[in-house]
Amino acid sequence: YDEALDILSRAAQYNPDNPHTQNYLGITLGLKGQRGPAEQAFRKAIQLNPDYPEAHYNLALIYAHQKPPFLELARWHYSKALAGGHQTNSEMERLLDGTAPTASPPQSP
Repeated sequence: YDEALDILSRAAQYNPDNPHTQNYLGITLGLKGQRGPAEQAFRKAIQLNPDYPEAHYNLALIYAHQKPPFLELARWHYSKALAGGHQTNSEMERLLDGTAPTASPPQSP
């Protein structure tokens, strides 16, 4: 993930207004355990494209898995992701209902 982080960081510096780059940067940061910077990248992707379902979903994952979880924010972003065409995810729905254990968040591609 180090090489991906390096490449995506440079791409984000070169073109900071690309929401896809910000989303993939957030995914990579999340996989490296850097939740704060990952959240910032997902929020930037949504700022650039408010209807970006993958970024909303990834931000919902961040909020659902943090301790303590921010379930209201997670639900809101998950609903935005679904409204934008993202597929439902039964594990995410159990998390949001409080019926699933909180493990490390998977990231959507």
